[in-house]
Amino acid sequence: MAEKLGGKPGPSNEELGHKERTKIAVGDTELILTVHDASAIKTALVEYLKTWDGEDREALLHDTLSDSAWISSEGKLRVGLWLLQSDENRLFMRRREPPGEYVAKAHVANLARGQDGRWVVDRIDPERIRARR
Repeated sequence: MAEKLGGKPGPSNEELGHKERTKIAVGDTELILTVHDASAIKTALVEYLKTWDGEDREALLHDTLSDSAWISSEGKLRVGLWLLQSDENRLFMRRREPPGEYVAKAHVANLARGQDGRWVVDRIDPERIRARR
């Protein structure tokens, strides 16, 4: 069982319908990630956001600090609205904001393992997404 604030046990990942591990492909390589990786990725996001100079820094830092890190029943690793994704060369976290009337916004955080094995975010880039009409 997970531990809630105040020392009272909370529901486990399994009871919440969450998984303990997932797989994701980066090019031809398949990685296995655990809920411990999810927590470490959240820490990497928070550490990077503390010094990031992007215009949405305060809101992203506030939200990410209070967000949970988990692996959904579908095997998606998430930190709040951040979703782990990959392409041929890299892992990244994407956070898509709710759309405005014409444009939606997302943030993409490049993710890697440092030489010491810790997860590291080395940049966050904003994206503009045109809304379909």
